[in-house]
Amino acid sequence: ATQLVPFSEIGRYLFNALETWTRFFSPTPEKPFADQFIGVQLISLLLGGTIFALIVLRAIDLIRNWNASAFVDKFLVASAAFVAGSFAFTTVTQGEPAFRYLAPAYFLAIVIAARGIGTVKKLSLRRVGIALICAAALLNVSFNVQLRPASDIRLVEIADALKDRGVTRIYGTYWESLALTYYSGNAIQGAPIMGVNGLVRSSEWSSKETWYQ
Repeated sequence: ATQLVPFSEIGRYLFNALETWTRFFSPTPEKPFADQFIGVQLISLLLGGTIFALIVLRAIDLIRNWNASAFVDKFLVASAAFVAGSFAFTTVTQGEPAFRYLAPAYFLAIVIAARGIGTVKKLSLRRVGIALICAAALLNVSFNVQLRPASDIRLVEIADALKDRGVTRIYGTYWESLALTYYSGNAIQGAPIMGVNGLVRSSEWSSKETWYQ
């Protein structure tokens, strides 16, 4: 079960959060930060650091002018903080670069930065900020294309075989049941199961009890 990170593990989880954050802004996100070229590392640090700094400045401004600030800005900053906090200070990631858990914070950050840069009075700084935000957003297109999962031929063949035999409902592990549902074009409905103390039970994640009745 997901819980708060033990004190002895906080450093590792914080480093994982920072490393994962920088890879959102990298042209080669499939590689760990330490394995990337120095130029790519600098790009990641510049863009990631700029977006992070804009969020922090926006949060400080909201706190100072809380009553006069728009509700949407408060909601965006609070949501980003909640997502980032759960990523860094709970065991949901198991200390691994699980991008899907931090992705909402990235998208919220881009919106927050875009709204915040509009309040900058100096035109030259505003233009630089807009350029950096656009670069960060464009890199995310590269991020999604490069990390798009390839089809698992083994599971594709299993899904085709099950469809040929008229199978429409299956039980399986979390990943396999959902993958077979996907590869079958939803012709097969997979219900994830898990083993607990030698017994088979419905999965705690992404499942409904009606699937098992």
